[in-house]
Amino acid sequence: MGDPQLFLRNLYLYWDTVRRERISIIKSGYVGKTGLKSLNASLLTPDSTLEDARNEGETTLLHLLRQVLSALKLVEVRDGELQPRTKAASTIPELWQQPTVEQVRAIVAIWRTLDQPHLLRRHDLQYTFGADVRQGCHTLLVELAEIPAGAWLGLRDFPGRRWLTAAIYTGMGFPPVVIGLLVYLLLSRQGVLGDWGWLFTPKAMILAQIVLALPLVTGVTMGAVRGVSRELQPQLRALGATSRQITWTILREARFGVILGLVAGFGGAISEVGAVMLVGGNIDGQTRVLTTAIVLETRRGNFGLALALGIILMLIAFLANLVAVRLQIGSE
Repeated sequence: MGDPQLFLRNLYLYWDTVRRERISIIKSGYVGKTGLKSLNASLLTPDSTLEDARNEGETTLLHLLRQVLSALKLVEVRDGELQPRTKAASTIPELWQQPTVEQVRAIVAIWRTLDQPHLLRRHDLQYTFGADVRQGCHTLLVELAEIPAGAWLGLRDFPGRRWLTAAIYTGMGFPPVVIGLLVYLLLSRQGVLGDWGWLFTPKAMILAQIVLALPLVTGVTMGAVRGVSRELQPQLRALGATSRQITWTILREARFGVILGLVAGFGGAISEVGAVMLVGGNIDGQTRVLTTAIVLETRRGNFGLALALGIILMLIAFLANLVAVRLQIGSE
């Protein structure tokens, strides 16, 4: 810790800065082989306090001061801002009213409980898995809602259908990072949806994944239904089937293509990194998922952890495909 008096002074000044002015913050956790200051500068919304630091050592110190203050329950992050936890901004916490020796003892006790700042902590991994599961479920539910749209496009002929089909097929091959950029611009403060306040939240990531999966599920479903309906629809009409019966029968016959569309959309959504990193910011404890965690750990040089996360991601993809195969076999 160096000079305890100097550390206490710096700790008090950092807390006083938070008390006087709320700090827009990202809980980056970046302290390790790569400099925190350079990484902080590359973030979409860098921590304003760390951004003003003069060098890497000062940036690391500020990060550690923030950790100590959080552990002492003197500051907390609310709505993306670092704020004091005291009831009134002018209130002096009990820590600063104690003798210097007691302050040092309290800080040393906290210091010993801090995790290594350059490692991905256990609770981070738990949140990473939870965020992936939550976003995967949201994406899958939306994909199920996209099946009727693809079926309708495959069964109906209307003016402009060719143009709409061309747009959907173009979306199937659209670069994901460009989609992330478009969603970012929509959700930014100057964007059309800026008032929603979704940028750098899980909602923004789910929205980007939905936009990515939409053309895949719709296009594959439309193609599968179109291929079946051309031969089957006239026969069903000749047999006197109603429109609902025709639609249901065609969907049953096109089920393999529909399931393939669901798997393709789900796999593309959970494996995406560029779009979710743009709109989510890869914020520690909030928007960090498996794909962005792999990128982060690779940059840190933690190749073992990055590989382990990659294996977990592959297992999730394998299980999703296994469920799809079981559904196809069961529907034969």
